[in-house]
Amino acid sequence: GAMQQYEDLGSMASGSENVEQSLVAEDGRARLLLLGAKRSGKTSILQVVFQKMSPHETLFLDPTNALEITDISNNAFVQLKIIDFPGGYDFSEKKVVDALFKRDSAIVFVIDQQDGQDDLAAIEHFLDVARLAHGVNPKLAIDVLIHKVEAEADSYHDDLNERVRHIRQRMMEHLREERLNVHPTFHLTSIYDHTIFEAFSKIVQKRIPQMSQLENLLSGLVNNCRVEKAYVFDVISKVSCPE
Repeated sequence: GAMQQYEDLGSMASGSENVEQSLVAEDGRARLLLLGAKRSGKTSILQVVFQKMSPHETLFLDPTNALEITDISNNAFVQLKIIDFPGGYDFSEKKVVDALFKRDSAIVFVIDQQDGQDDLAAIEHFLDVARLAHGVNPKLAIDVLIHKVEAEADSYHDDLNERVRHIRQRMMEHLREERLNVHPTFHLTSIYDHTIFEAFSKIVQKRIPQMSQLENLLSGLVNNCRVEKAYVFDVISKVSCPE
């Protein structure tokens, strides 16, 4: 997909007509809003899944300092507009907030499980986003990627499980305290294995209008050919739909 970079934007509050037009354009594409704290790995995820970048190359990516909009048109089914926000983005322009959250959008919030000292700041940012989104569109889907889950040793595995449980528990406790009727879907992800592709497959599946027809076709294939499982893959992004 072609990436449109708005280098002069700084923040959406500066009011770029090009950005607003791109956000509200009736182009038939669902919006995925990629949010999280600074250095949480948002842009690396975008590059690895949709731009075929090697995970090791992402070490050299610059931080996202301006809004970036990526159009994904890999095939007739995967039609997306992914909006990559600078880390800790401050939503202060109501008109743009409404444009983002009122339409067919979904939030993908990335939290770096390795960055223990900044958990609180990341969770506060998540709550800010959840409040705004819920206030504009209570039905908006929110997926949380607990990211950089790269277990390399058994001794690390127990610590990792505890960290993940702690992050998830605190996020849900804060949502209950604020009485926000928000039910995020959690995924454990790493760009160094299949988990990021599995997570984005589940996220993208919810944004495919023809998903039920695809599932029926795959089900028919499984039954008629007597195979155990069938998948449809987007060859470029490796996003899949299983049956």
